[in-house]
Amino acid sequence: MTKAHYLITTFQIMKKSVYINLLFSLFGVLISFSSIAEGYKIQFKINGLADTTVMLAYHFGDKQYVVDSTRANAKGEGFFQGKEPLPGGIYILAPSGFSYLEFIIASDKDQKFLIETEAKDPTNKAKISGSQENTLFNDYQKFMISRQKEMIQIRSMMSLPEDNPERIAAIKKSKDLEKEAMDYENGIEKKYPNALITKIFTSLREPDVSKAPKKSNGEIDSTLMFYYFKENYLNYVDLSDRRFLRTPILQQKINYYTDKLTLQIPDSIIAACDTIIERSRGDKEVFKYTVVSLTNKYEISKVMGFDAIFVHLAAKYYLNGDAYWADSTLKAKISERVSKLKFNQIGSPAVSIAMWDSLDQRIGLYSLKNKYVVLYFWDPTCSHCKVETPKLKAMYDSLRVYDVEVYAVGMETDPILWKQYIREHDLNWVNVHDIYNKTNFRFFYDIYSTPVVYLLDTDKKILAKRISVDTLSEMLREKLGLLSDSD
Repeated sequence: MTKAHYLITTFQIMKKSVYINLLFSLFGVLISFSSIAEGYKIQFKINGLADTTVMLAYHFGDKQYVVDSTRANAKGEGFFQGKEPLPGGIYILAPSGFSYLEFIIASDKDQKFLIETEAKDPTNKAKISGSQENTLFNDYQKFMISRQKEMIQIRSMMSLPEDNPERIAAIKKSKDLEKEAMDYENGIEKKYPNALITKIFTSLREPDVSKAPKKSNGEIDSTLMFYYFKENYLNYVDLSDRRFLRTPILQQKINYYTDKLTLQIPDSIIAACDTIIERSRGDKEVFKYTVVSLTNKYEISKVMGFDAIFVHLAAKYYLNGDAYWADSTLKAKISERVSKLKFNQIGSPAVSIAMWDSLDQRIGLYSLKNKYVVLYFWDPTCSHCKVETPKLKAMYDSLRVYDVEVYAVGMETDPILWKQYIREHDLNWVNVHDIYNKTNFRFFYDIYSTPVVYLLDTDKKILAKRISVDTLSEMLREKLGLLSDSD
């Protein structure tokens, strides 16, 4: 992803912004920042704008939130003012129905300035008085916009044959533009080493893989290059600087590290999450953000087995006291959720249960010695079950010859209705129920709705959980070596 993407890509501000929830939903409260009495006053004059609502918004993670709004007068003039200073980061001046302009809040003392611009081309026409940081930031935006236009022309040449002179010239031009951009950034960094824009430049850089270790014979090793890239990827963003919370950069970095640079299995993702969180301990609010956002991400993930990541993060950072923002009620809820999930993790043995069949005989799950056992929680009155149960019946009839058994746990509290449904639909698998929940199966298997499908191997190790019957059929056919649906 290019630097221009972070700095100048349009971030839509909804027209009905007055209804945007100003509370940060992950935390319930806005992040508290140290403040001084000076506050902020951001004046603007937008030529071509009149009698229009103008919003002051900010980036937070991958979203944008409105912090203030005002009405521009007939000359396009207005201002935002507050007694408390704004937290540092990248902010947005967004007139309703017009293009927006991004600017930065670098410190508590740099919050009183004037933005003059044009409604139709706010970034290129901007002039910012009273803030050197914003002059640097806006000049860089203009520089990148002009170079981006040239890059669009260059990309159009890339489809030409490799020996085409125009393509060769375009490649050279691309390298020249890249060097020009680097020289521009280096010039600012050298002159303003402590500026926020310098930190932004640094955060957008990527590891130089030419420095990666090579094979013993000196040859390039792509695997070593990848691990070098990953190991150094987070080195360029300062996770102790809370100003990055109010930019799109931090969340982009987190997503790329966890989703693109990490093998998508729970153990690898857990290690990646721990790396990010531990690096963020230098600032309590960045630490809070990384813990909350990553824990929430994997709690609601629909990827089977990723709940193990949630269990790890919740136990390590919430239940051991690190989550200073979590009250006793939240911790109790998280503790209960972790307790339920830890008994049914992919790869772990299923909890032993023994329930009663229609003849009131007790049958244990572990008494089944089949190659595969489908653990099915269902209810004859459940509308979704009425769709899935016939599918499971058809699958069972075609695959039972391959040593597949179903241990079907009926959730119906009326035994007569349960038995009637079994007879009428010829459910000839192992039918059991536990009306009074003596086995505590709802807790151990996290049953809060129906239907729920688990797939177990002969040792009752959990191979899959909470899958559809269609997915179950595909998995079983693959495991049994049945490559067609003709059985």
